[in-house]
Amino acid sequence: MDFESDEFLRRAGGIAWRAARVVLGDNDLADDAAQETLLEFWRHRHGLRPETVFGWIARVAHNKAVDITRRHRGEDPDSDSVAFATIPHPRDDLEEMLSGIAFQQILLVLPDRLREIARLRYQEDIETRVIAERVGKTAGTVRNNLVEISELVRASLGLELPG
Repeated sequence: MDFESDEFLRRAGGIAWRAARVVLGDNDLADDAAQETLLEFWRHRHGLRPETVFGWIARVAHNKAVDITRRHRGEDPDSDSVAFATIPHPRDDLEEMLSGIAFQQILLVLPDRLREIARLRYQEDIETRVIAERVGKTAGTVRNNLVEISELVRASLGLELPG
């Protein structure tokens, strides 16, 4: 299975969106969760097995949607009360290096003003509030920048999610 093919990415995006939509009940928030899921997939794709990848995507999308729900309620998204934790996938040094190269390629589609925010959020997994402090912006501006990053990445990958 070619994880980088347009057909695969459209299918994966649709699965992620639907899994998130069930939890969130909102198309826009489901878009956000699906994009976070696809970025998580991109980081872990070399450690995933073709026969389980769609289940992994659905599980991660569910978890991202729960995180979004918690953020909107003012709860800690990292609390242990989630039914399913994000599934970690150990990678060896080669996979880590390849993942880093792929992430650098994704960064190339972003304007300079968004690259650091994307790196902090998706490579270092830093919370929006902390990113805002580091880059000297408000948390709301950083959230808007993350939406813009998601849209640019989606467009660069040729993804069209329902919505």
